[in-house]
Order: sequence, then C-alpha cells, then structure tokens
Amino acid sequence: MTISRLSAKLSTDVWVVDNRSVDGSVDMVQSRFPWVHVVANEDNVGFAVANNQAIAQCQGRHVLLLNPDTV
Repeated sequence: MTISRLSAKLSTDVWVVDNRSVDGSVDMVQSRFPWVHVVANEDNVGFAVANNQAIAQCQGRHVLLLNPDTV
C-alpha cells in the first residue's frame, strides 16, 4: 500500500528536506509526488537542522522523522 493510499484516510503532511543533493532528487520528488512539500537547501545544513526546518512547517499534532537510510 502506498503512502498516498494510506494518507487518504488521514490528515497528513509529507515533507522532504534536501540538503543540496546533485542527483536530481528535488525534481524527481516534485514531479512524481506533487503533494509532498519540498525544502531544497542551498547548503548541506545537516540532518538535525533539516529535521527542524520541516518540523517548523508542520501543522499536525504528531511528527514522524525518517532517516535517509530508512528502508
């Protein structure tokens, strides 16, 4: 089941913070997942700062953080 099917029954925000990747990740996320909010940093600010950037934008009561190596 995809996240979009799961979130159809919930009120959710999905945020991706990109720390200046050079592999086209931002464009891919924006084109394949238009419902995802993307923060494209001009510098690699680190994992903790990136998390805080997304958390500051969230409107929900709960936040789930996923590490880049989460499978």
